[in-house]
Amino acid sequence: MLDDKARYYVLLMTGLLFTGMLLAIQPYSVTSPWHIYDHPARSYLEAATHRDSVTVARHASAPEAVQWALKTSQTQPESLSVWAHEATAWAGHQLGDTTDVFLGTRRYQCTLVLRFVGVGAGAKIQQAHSDCLGPR
Repeated sequence: MLDDKARYYVLLMTGLLFTGMLLAIQPYSVTSPWHIYDHPARSYLEAATHRDSVTVARHASAPEAVQWALKTSQTQPESLSVWAHEATAWAGHQLGDTTDVFLGTRRYQCTLVLRFVGVGAGAKIQQAHSDCLGPR
């Protein structure tokens, strides 16, 4: 009987020790600094899916970005809709107030590059480019 209790205590202590070690050395995840561009990118792409030129222009800082979005909405509306709902920034390059943000989706194996002027929610899109999306 003493052996049964000892086994349970050893098992309990081992479980607590394992849980404590797991909490102490738990893997951590780092939030990408580029995710601040997810919302402005998706808003721009969503406006393009609705062919709302006024809202697209509000999100853009250059006429080329407006033209790209509207042409893409005409030629690839289904693909653009996927990008508008799933685009996630995974990398970027910042130089001054200009940032090139690389976006991807789970469905497509290509990258959409949006050049933003400004930072965060107030950033506007100056240029858009993708090998699989938009006019070539």
